[in-house]
Amino acid sequence: MPSEKIMPTEKPGPTKKPTPSLALFTYGFRPFFICAGAYGVLSVFLWGLAYPGWITLDPGISLPAWHAHEMIFGYTAAVICGFFLTAVPNWTGVVRLHGLPLAGLVTLWVLGRVAPWVDGPAHFLFSLADMALLPLTALWVASAIWQVKVWKHLIPLALLLLLAAANIFEHLGFSDRFTDGNALGRSLGVDTVILMIVLIGGRILPTFTRSALATQGAGDHIRSDGPFDKLAILSVFLVLLLDAGEVLAGGLAFPAAIAALIAAGLVGFRLRGWRTLETLNQPILWSLHLGYVWIVIGLGLKGLAFFIDALPAATALHALTIGAIGGMTLAMISRVALGHTGRALVTPRSTTAAYILVSVAALTRLAAPLAPENAYVDMIALSGIFWCLAFAIYTIVFAPILARPRPDGRPG
Repeated sequence: MPSEKIMPTEKPGPTKKPTPSLALFTYGFRPFFICAGAYGVLSVFLWGLAYPGWITLDPGISLPAWHAHEMIFGYTAAVICGFFLTAVPNWTGVVRLHGLPLAGLVTLWVLGRVAPWVDGPAHFLFSLADMALLPLTALWVASAIWQVKVWKHLIPLALLLLLAAANIFEHLGFSDRFTDGNALGRSLGVDTVILMIVLIGGRILPTFTRSALATQGAGDHIRSDGPFDKLAILSVFLVLLLDAGEVLAGGLAFPAAIAALIAAGLVGFRLRGWRTLETLNQPILWSLHLGYVWIVIGLGLKGLAFFIDALPAATALHALTIGAIGGMTLAMISRVALGHTGRALVTPRSTTAAYILVSVAALTRLAAPLAPENAYVDMIALSGIFWCLAFAIYTIVFAPILARPRPDGRPG
């Protein structure tokens, strides 16, 4: 995968009158990033009300299982589909998916969100729709790769297929057809997304940083170590394998913890050449760096949780999900929304506040076990409020941008 062209950002072109039509289904990032933002608010808002018992929800499965599934295979899957449908045309040069085929994929995503709330044949069909979304997206990616015969893109495709398998495992668990399906699906889902961020984010992050700092004469100082980067990626993959093995067979908790600590060190060491501190005056850059730093924190906590009884495993999980996945995806979708709609890569102040709020949500959730027992639930609810505020800001600011044609009249 070439490091210089993972998700190139389009520069604003010559201004001309935009086509007066809805642009929602002209590019994959548009509908999926709107869905991600809106559902990031709705699903966590409902969870935040139901967890303390303020409202009663019955999604047909346990509330924690519903919450976990929807954050990975609802919110995050929308981001990932939008990313791949936008990045792959840039990687391969194939024509982007748009129009009715794109609308069909979005419909599958919507039906998947409705699936837990309906019974009978509708539940079965909507669950099939949810399970079909990622495989069909992967099929389109595979077709694009096959057309240009650029096999180095098979690794991201393999991760997309692994995420699809994780979702299928979860649904098999929900239907009691696979005893360990829920646990295996959750484990594979989270670890696969983290591996995607380490793989793809580890390429685009130094590239974006180099481009931005080049205007200050410092771009040449950004460096990456190819062999070392591979070790970092392999270490996270090892964590994924050991976590899955622990779910299926047990007895691997200790090596999984050691692997997580090693991965934290290797992943963190990559930052040494990315000049993170020099990005602090550019929110659109430091937000990506911050999301990556949360991976280091989450992996470190994951390893330490095995050795420290007072450190719950859920603490590491939420560092990885809220901090790393939430922070990195919010930073990425806002950047893509600006760049691919022909706008300057400058985030509004409200969006900068959203970046901060996601990390505040993560810190609040991590602090919950340290709070007095009677404040634990309130801390979790407060974390949810911070998350909802962040994604409400994003949705309000970017939904109109994503739904309308580019101001320069160019396609995209």
